[in-house]
Amino acid sequence: MLETLTKEVKSEKSRFGVVADKGMSSKQVKEILERRATALARSSVSEEKADQKIQLVAFSLGDENYGLEITSIREIQPLMELTLIPCTPDYIIGAVNIRGKIISVIDIRRLFGLETVKPSAEAKVIVVQYQDLEIGVLASKVSDVITISKIDIKEPLVTLVSEREEYIKGEYVIDPGHMMVILKIENVINDQRLIIQEEVSLSY
Repeated sequence: MLETLTKEVKSEKSRFGVVADKGMSSKQVKEILERRATALARSSVSEEKADQKIQLVAFSLGDENYGLEITSIREIQPLMELTLIPCTPDYIIGAVNIRGKIISVIDIRRLFGLETVKPSAEAKVIVVQYQDLEIGVLASKVSDVITISKIDIKEPLVTLVSEREEYIKGEYVIDPGHMMVILKIENVINDQRLIIQEEVSLSY
């Protein structure tokens, strides 16, 4: 048994930079093989992740770029007249009527504690859906639909962590000077502050 294991380790010695011989204990051989299995598993996961693609709707709000997975988007509409909703967090900037359905609209910048940007004539409402819940996301401009590999999504910068962390899936580098924040919209929609406050506003 030991000879068989040792031969297998010898065949992989270039990978691990070690020389196996019959003087190695079965424990040492086992440790090397376990390291090899772990390395192969990591490689397999990385390759699988590299093959996985997602489509994002890219939009801007002020000078920041954001992305939403296209599977969560129901439609995109021009921003029409907003109706203010009493007793809601400040990041809920109002509600719009889309074909008879009232949709609350949120400002991601306000949610992240950034300076508010006044909506322009090009402003859009991106209606997103998660399970039975819908909400509108304010966008200064909707620029494109892009396809990226999941492996290219990076962990958020430390500066984006803290109160924003639960709403951010990761970051994607568009080019050396521009970065996109990919939103975890299900967490935005399920924010308890939003749910509680909306109940209050309906009974207002």
